[in-house]
Amino acid sequence: MILRKFFRRSAAVWLSPIILFLIVFFANDSLRPASTIYSLAFTVTGASEVFLIAPFCAACAAWEGGRLRRAGWLRLPRTRTVFGFVLLPLAPTLVVGIVSLIVAVLYQFRLAPAFLVPNFTVMAVACAVIIAHTVLGFAVGLHIRSVIAMPSILLLDYIWMVMPPAFNPLWLRHLTGAWTGCRDVTTSLDTRASLAVTLLSLGFAVAAFLLARASLAERHFGAAMIPIILSVSVGIWLVHSLGPDPVVPRAGSLVCSNGTPQVCVWPEHRNQLARIEPLAAQADAAWQQAGVPGPERYSELRAAALPPGVGSIRLQPSLPQDNRDILVSLAYGALPRPPACAVAGTAPWPGGAAAPYVAVWYADVAGVPLSALQSAVSPDVIEKVAAVRATPPADQANWVNQNMAAISDCAIPPHLEPPS
Repeated sequence: MILRKFFRRSAAVWLSPIILFLIVFFANDSLRPASTIYSLAFTVTGASEVFLIAPFCAACAAWEGGRLRRAGWLRLPRTRTVFGFVLLPLAPTLVVGIVSLIVAVLYQFRLAPAFLVPNFTVMAVACAVIIAHTVLGFAVGLHIRSVIAMPSILLLDYIWMVMPPAFNPLWLRHLTGAWTGCRDVTTSLDTRASLAVTLLSLGFAVAAFLLARASLAERHFGAAMIPIILSVSVGIWLVHSLGPDPVVPRAGSLVCSNGTPQVCVWPEHRNQLARIEPLAAQADAAWQQAGVPGPERYSELRAAALPPGVGSIRLQPSLPQDNRDILVSLAYGALPRPPACAVAGTAPWPGGAAAPYVAVWYADVAGVPLSALQSAVSPDVIEKVAAVRATPPADQANWVNQNMAAISDCAIPPHLEPPS
């Protein structure tokens, strides 16, 4: 009966239609998973809307804290613990926050072609963020008037959730828990990012607990800042070496075809093997006939993780509508990996300029006409490759081999001009 009364009076319950509308609006307006068959992609995309849910819950919790502040709860003697007393007024806000998160994630999963299970690590971290912001907003509301606490918490918390991606260093964005990366089938979430956000959430929750036990005039207020400072410091240490997305190359077993060349893809793309395998054989036969052999195996692993001689293949989020998409992917995948000097930036890499020329040559030989590639590369590339294709096969093979060597070595210059 008491819990039902709190739900009837909860600001979060009354305002829940607004947050649900915003979740659907932003999902339709700008949030799309990069892969329509990868569970992590759907989960991260949906859970990234914690940037809306957490400030909303913090503001509503501040209103609940303001009600207890007006009642003089901090000054009254009490027998129940802080946890016991706070749980009832915060229960509706937490329920609305968690339900909103589930709605945001499931709304993304509506695009899945088959049943997928959400990533529980991402869901757990997002729940921790919502809980931490909620209890911290409640603690602030215990000390500041609701008319000031609610808008201030809403604005400041929203700024904290959305502004870090706009600033350098790039790793600042990983501390909020509103990740928008990790959406490609070749990547997994970096454990350092999830651990950092979990520690920050724990620091916020401990600070809220200390604030709920103290008044602003007591020394406990300063002590409440210590867990926030410590958790932020450890979180920065964990993510400071990450790039713009908190991802690592995905580990696991790929599904491979039996043909030549062999094609290996992630399990989510196994249904595309029947279509890719004959196209890979078609391209390989055409390249062999032109005197330039292609890779014996293609893999969907990240290109940087592939050994020499293994081509990379990148598939569209859903099944491509045109075989040319696959042939172009095979053509670019046949190129050698950039040399270490180019990756580290320790030396100029003139051979990198040859990559689009050679890839277009591979694609044209495999069966993709140059006219279909005009929108993807510059006219100069199309013009030079067309001139190369007009030369004898032996000259074409020599041209390709020279530029392939240039792509593989920083010290070898490219030869882009057609053979004379």
